[in-house]
Amino acid sequence: GHATMFRIKNKKSSNTKIGDADLIESILKGLSVPEGISYSTNLGCVDFYPSGSGKKNCCRYLAQKFGTRDGPASCVCLCDDDNDLEMASWCRTAYLPSITSDSMGAAAGADPDRFVSTFDEGAGVVGCRATERALEMVLEQVRKQG
Repeated sequence: GHATMFRIKNKKSSNTKIGDADLIESILKGLSVPEGISYSTNLGCVDFYPSGSGKKNCCRYLAQKFGTRDGPASCVCLCDDDNDLEMASWCRTAYLPSITSDSMGAAAGADPDRFVSTFDEGAGVVGCRATERALEMVLEQVRKQG
């Protein structure tokens, strides 16, 4: 097989919650990203990929392929990190079984109607349980829509 993206890791920081701007600046310093290439941050790394690919474009493709009536308004996703932000902002609802980056936490705080946290550390709903809760919430919405 082959990959359609590559990743650059910031070795200067072991902090996987490094801010987007700081991470991108430290890795891309002095570099120019070619036209047709997009990038996103993920766990202390910068991922580069063809602009026509990526999670948001995958959601858009699936919405078109399966003929959703309302495009993004018919779509939901599960996400947790920087590299999910574009997709999460495109979909109607983004369910968060965890938050692994400061930027995702900020997005969730700024738009709690779109970003629905499914984890609850105090109640022990973390990891797989939080993912299961997110999937149950998605199924509940599907059932309501008939």
